[in-house]
Order: sequence, then structure tokens, then C-alpha cells
Amino acid sequence: MRLFHFLFVFLFIGTQNWAQIPHWLGGVDGNSAKIKAFPTSEQAKQDAVWEILDPASGKIRRIRLSLRKIGSHSIWSAHATELDENRLYLYRLLVKGQDTTYLGNFRTFSQRPISFRFALSSCSFRPGSPAYIPIVEFKPSLFLHLGDLHYENIETNRIEDHIKPYLDRFLLGKKEQALCLQVPMAYIWDDHDYCGNNSSGPSACGDAARAAYLSAFPAYEPYRMGAGLAHAFQQGSVRFIVLDLRSERRESNIMSEEQMQWFKAELLKSHQSHLVSVVLSSVSWYGNEQDNWGGFPKQRQEILDFVNEQGIEKLVWMCGDAHMNALDDGRNESYPLKKAPRIPFPVIQAGSLLSFGSHKGGTYSHGAFVNPLGAGQWVECQAIDNGEGALALAVEGKQMMAGFLEPKTMFQETFFWSIPQTKPVSTKFEVDSSKGVFQVKISNPDRQSGIIYRLRTGNGRILDAAATGSSDHLLLSTANSSGIGPLFLEEENGDYKRVYGLKSAP
Repeated sequence: MRLFHFLFVFLFIGTQNWAQIPHWLGGVDGNSAKIKAFPTSEQAKQDAVWEILDPASGKIRRIRLSLRKIGSHSIWSAHATELDENRLYLYRLLVKGQDTTYLGNFRTFSQRPISFRFALSSCSFRPGSPAYIPIVEFKPSLFLHLGDLHYENIETNRIEDHIKPYLDRFLLGKKEQALCLQVPMAYIWDDHDYCGNNSSGPSACGDAARAAYLSAFPAYEPYRMGAGLAHAFQQGSVRFIVLDLRSERRESNIMSEEQMQWFKAELLKSHQSHLVSVVLSSVSWYGNEQDNWGGFPKQRQEILDFVNEQGIEKLVWMCGDAHMNALDDGRNESYPLKKAPRIPFPVIQAGSLLSFGSHKGGTYSHGAFVNPLGAGQWVECQAIDNGEGALALAVEGKQMMAGFLEPKTMFQETFFWSIPQTKPVSTKFEVDSSKGVFQVKISNPDRQSGIIYRLRTGNGRILDAAATGSSDHLLLSTANSSGIGPLFLEEENGDYKRVYGLKSAP
């Protein structure tokens, strides 16, 4: 065992009481992050603060944790905003009367060209996967869990019943909490952590499961209120699109029509902004089983037709559910199609963290490796952006056997794309506090006929901005100036769109 393993376990087991408070961090973007923690009933009586340290500047933020009780569960939560992009932060939970040490850390994202790492896996039949320590050693900026976080198959309509497995089957595990101290998470459910084996669509427990997810997990905002949990976020030149393929199933559709239209809009937005779309699917794309995409050929074909029609070339499909690591570079789109992808896209299967093995169909150019009993499987990805118009995605399938010291590499491949560069723009922020007006002055824009300019926030929201100006500057004004964070200028002319990264509002 490497020295890091000893040191890591020592740090975790030997921490002060706060680090033993089960918690996870997520919802990270360029200027914000969320935390959810689960104190004991005695701890919940104390005042608690989420303290965030910027080591580069020494600046400290203290955010009071709000308390919510759901049945027997106490949940602390906080949302940190106005953070700097691509910045490493240290954090701790300050509970009254305790002397603590900074042990947790996370890094905010960036929408500028940037290299970063992420890891993904799925299916935690029981806690304690041997994969967690090597995942932390990989130092990803994000860990993506693609469903079946637990196998408790809760079928009641009580919110607290759906919260309990998040603690018992994940957060109370020492290896799991060691991961959560070092790596933010993004997570979408599948059947076992929705409403039971093969559950989908309308369910007597669906509302409770959704309320438990949003109450207990530090989630990204769902794509629409009151519906499924699909969501999207961006890091560097990669747009992650996370699908909810359980709660909105209806008869022959794996997604609702509303989610399908949102998904197409996300793909198109990424394509027009020259981003790589990484689609996260909780079930396998290949194969012809009823419970994966093979059971929904109409919508699978609809997606492929849309990708062909729009000429979407920068696309990667990453899947969970099948208990195996597998990779296909796109050459084996062999299931029945009316029209195959004009430019095939990679399909990556992320095996289970700890479960029995299963193969759910499909042929893979780099092989399919069924998860052995007692082994943990995951996929490591490195997005390598040279900042000059080239992006590479290096992918490795990994497997760790219980009792072994080093993970085994199952497959390796690197994919390349060109990312057209945007021109630099000079910006000046002006705020008229007397009128509550927020203005961005853009120097030397292309004032060609038919060009539309919009202001977009870091989380994708378009500000209601009015544009005025002359040949040498453009002035965008909006009264909605609170909590904006990073801003991006979109320049659209017909089918062509450029996105300029601006700076944060003062």
C-alpha cells in the first residue's frame, strides 16, 4: 500500500468530530457550490457554519448552515455563491464548542478553456468499494454517480424512508466519506434508488423519492420545476448533460416529450458554442433489452436523427446500470437503425462500484469487462485543452480488486476535437446604483447587420438585456444585477454563434 493510502486513512479516521458528520458537496459551477450534512440530534441543536478558505488570498467565507428536519433526519445545508472560478478552496464545518481543522476541499469550475479530470461509476450494491481510494488519488474535480447509489428498493411514499439509504448505504461509509471530503459529486438515480427494481414512470413513491433527492443531495437545478431530475452544467469546453431516464418514462418513451425537447436544446446549444457534449445515461445505450435504450427504439432513433440533421460531431455517451466497464469508439452501432450516426460517437460504459457482474448487450471495440465479485470498476477521464483550439479526452477503464494495492487498466483511448477560438473582447462593468441598473460595455464588437447579442450567466440563464451602442462599443443593460456571477456574451448571426467569456460582476 502506498504512503498516500496510509496518510489518507489516518487523516480521515483521526479527524475532529466535524469530519465524521456525514456530508457531501455538489452543485459546483464557476462561482458557487452546495453542501448537505447530516448531524446527530445533539449536534443539530448547535449553531453550525460552513467555513470556506481561499488559500491563495487567505480570504475566509462563513456561511450559516440552515437546518431542516424530515422525520428523524436532521439536514444542514448551505449554498456558497460569489466564489472565484477555477479556484481551489478548503473547507470545514464549524460546530459550536469544537476546535476543527480544514480537511475538505473542492475546486470551482470554469467556462474558459481548461484542462480537468473527472471520474464516473454506478451501482453500489453495498458500501466500501475498493475503488474509492484510487478515485481520490486520481484527483478529479468531479465524481459522477450514474445511478443505483443503493439497492434498498424503497417503495413507500415517506420522504424520510428514501433519505435513510443515502446515509446507511453511502454517507456513513468511511471510504465514501473520504471521497466526499475531497471530490464534489453529481448524481442521478436509476431504478433501485428511485422506487425499487425496474421501477419507472408514475409511482406511488415517486414524489417522495424526488423530494428526498432534492432535500438530501447538493444537486444541480433540475431542468424544470416539478418534473424529473435531468440537469446540465459546464466545465471548460465540456457540457455535461445528465438525463433522468426513470421518473419520466411513459409507455414507449424513456423520456417525456418535455425532457426530449430540453435535451435537444442542450445538444444544440453545446454544438453552436463549440463545446463537447458528454451525455450521462443511467442505462446502457447499446443492447436491446427492455430496460435500456433497446426497449425504446423510437426515441433512440429520434436522437440519432437529430444528431445527424444538426451535424453534431462533438458527442460522447457515458452509461451506467450494466455492471461492466466497456468502450466503443463508435464503430459498432450495430443495433437496428433506420439511419446510423453520420459521424459515430464514442460509447463508454462505467461499471459498478461494488456489485455482481452483468452484460446488457452491445459489441464494444475496446472490449467489455464484466465486474468480478468483490471488485470495483470506474472510468477515469482527462479533458486536455491546449487553449489554442484543440481538446483531447483521454479515457481509461479501471478495476480494483479487494485486497489489491493497485488498480488494473481495462482499456485506454483518447478522442480529439477542434474547438474554434473566440476573439478577445474588452469589457467594462458599470453599475448605476441609484437606478439598480447593471451595464456591460463591450469595446469594438462586430456590429454587422443581423447580429444579435445576449448576456448569459454562468448557470446558463439569459438576462433580459437591452442593447444599444455605436460602431465602437456595445452597451448591454439589465436591472437584474444581484448574484449574477460570471457573465458570457453570445453573438449570434443565423446558425453561427460565438460565446465570449467576460468577467464577474462587481
